Amino acid sequence: MGESRAKISPMWGTESMGLHTLVGGRMSTMGTVKELVRESHGGRSLLAVRPGNMRTMVVRGNLSGPASVVLLLGACGTSVEPTQTPAARPHIFLISIDTLRQDHVGLYGYERDTTPVIDELARSSLVFERAYTTASYTLIAHMSMLTGMYPRQHGVLTPRNILSERVPTLAERLHEAGYYTMGFHFPGWLDENYGFGRGYDHYESHRTAEIAEEHLFAALNKAPKEKPLFCFVHLFDVHNASLSRQQEAIYDPPAPFDQWFVKDAHEQIAGMKARWIWKKDGSTVSPSQHEAIVGMYDGGIRYVDTKLGEWIENFRARGLFEDSLFVVTSDHGEGLHQRTKTYSGHGGVFEEGLVVPFLVRFPGGHLGGVRVPGPVSHVDLLPTLMAALGLSVDDRLPGFSLLEGRPKGAPLFAERPGIDAMVQWPWKLVQRADNGRNYLYNLEADPLESTNLVQGKRLAENAQRFESMLELSEQSLDQRFQPEEATPQADGRSEETRQLLRDLGYADDSD
Repeated sequence: MGESRAKISPMWGTESMGLHTLVGGRMSTMGTVKELVRESHGGRSLLAVRPGNMRTMVVRGNLSGPASVVLLLGACGTSVEPTQTPAARPHIFLISIDTLRQDHVGLYGYERDTTPVIDELARSSLVFERAYTTASYTLIAHMSMLTGMYPRQHGVLTPRNILSERVPTLAERLHEAGYYTMGFHFPGWLDENYGFGRGYDHYESHRTAEIAEEHLFAALNKAPKEKPLFCFVHLFDVHNASLSRQQEAIYDPPAPFDQWFVKDAHEQIAGMKARWIWKKDGSTVSPSQHEAIVGMYDGGIRYVDTKLGEWIENFRARGLFEDSLFVVTSDHGEGLHQRTKTYSGHGGVFEEGLVVPFLVRFPGGHLGGVRVPGPVSHVDLLPTLMAALGLSVDDRLPGFSLLEGRPKGAPLFAERPGIDAMVQWPWKLVQRADNGRNYLYNLEADPLESTNLVQGKRLAENAQRFESMLELSEQSLDQRFQPEEATPQADGRSEETRQLLRDLGYADDSD
C-alpha cells in the first residue's frame, strides 16, 4: 500500500494537540482545538497555527460572533502517536443525499427554505463552500467518496467493474480500527457486488427514507454498546421519480412535500413526459410549469431534510449526537434543465453537477461556524476522517486531510467516460476525447462556464494558461494516479435491480 503518511494527533481523546494563536499580531499559546473554538477572544481576528511546515487553508466564519476568522492549519512538524483507544473514538454518521444540488441548499444561499435542519447543523459544523465530487454519476462518485481515490484509481468506471481487493474502503479501515460498521443504501448503484459492502458488519438496502429509518434504528438497537459506530446512509428520495410509478411525475416527493413550494404543482405539469421538458403534445414548457418542476425537486429536498431532523432528535435521545461526528454531503448535483432538455440531468462535468454540499460536524461542535471557501474534493473525506481519528493513510491516496488544508494550487479532478476535468481555482480545464475538443474556463469570472477561453480568437490570449494547465494535468496524473485494476465482471445485478434502474431512466450501462 506504499509508505504511510505521518500520523497526527487525533482531535479528541487526548490533550496533545497544541495550538498557537496569533491575537492582535502577537503569538501566544493555547491548548486544544476545543479550547480554540470555544474562546471568543472578544471578537478579534484570530490566526491559529500548528508548528511545523505550513499548509494554508483560508476560512471564514465566526466562533461566537461576527468576527472574521482565518485559520492556518498546518501539518505537525513532529508526529504525535495517537493515544485513543477504539472505545474513545467518536461515532461517525455519513449521510449522502443523492442528487442534491448545492445551490438549492439554504446554507449556500438558496432563497427557498429547503434545508432548515441541515442549515442548523451547519452552525456547529465545518462547512466547505466549494466541494467537488469526482463524477456526477452515483456509482463512480460514491466509490471515490468511500475509497478516497479518483475514478481512474479505483477503476470502477462502469457497472461491469468491481472494486479491486487491493483497495481498502472506508468501512474496512474503520472496522479494522475497532468500529462496528453499518451501511444503508438505495438498491442499484451501491450494491454489494461492486464492492460497496466490504467492511460492513451490517449492510442492507431500502427504497425510501422511511424504510431507511426503520432499518437504521432497528440496527442501532442491536449494535454492540462497547464499540464506536460507523453508519453510512445513502438517501435517494431527492432523485427523479420512478417512471413506472407515475408517468406524469418528474420528481415525486410524498405529500405534503410535493406541493410544499408550489401548491398546484401536479396540475401545472399534467401531460408532461417525465424527465423531459416537452409535453406529450410537443409544446414547450411554460415558466410556471418549470417553476412547478423545480418546486417538486425542492420539495424532495425539504422531505429528506425533515427526516434528517427526526433522526437527529432520535440520536440525541440515544446519546449519539453531541459527541459524534456527522458528515452530510451528496454524490452529485442536478441539471434542472440548465443546459439540456432533461430536468433529471447529471453525468457531465459542469459545475451544477459537480459542486456539492459538504459539511462536517465534529464532536462537541469543534470548528463550528467556520466556512472554507477554497475548493476541496470528496477524495479528501477519507484522509480527513483518518486524521481526525489519529489513524494513518498511505501516500498513494490523492486527497488531503482538510484539518491540515489542501496545498495552495493543488488541482482536483472529475471525470466521466471520455471527458476529464481539472480545477485549479479559478481555472477549469475540460478535455473531451469524444469530440477531440478542449475547454478552459475562468470560474471566478464565468461561473456558468459559458465562455470557452481556448476557442477561436480567444486561444491566442489564453495559450500560455492553457499550456500550463495541460502540463499540470499530465504531471498530476503521472505523479498521483497509480490506478488499481478493477476486476471486470458480467453484470451481477439482479433483474429486479436492473428493472428498477430502467424505471428511473437509466440505460443498462449508465449510472
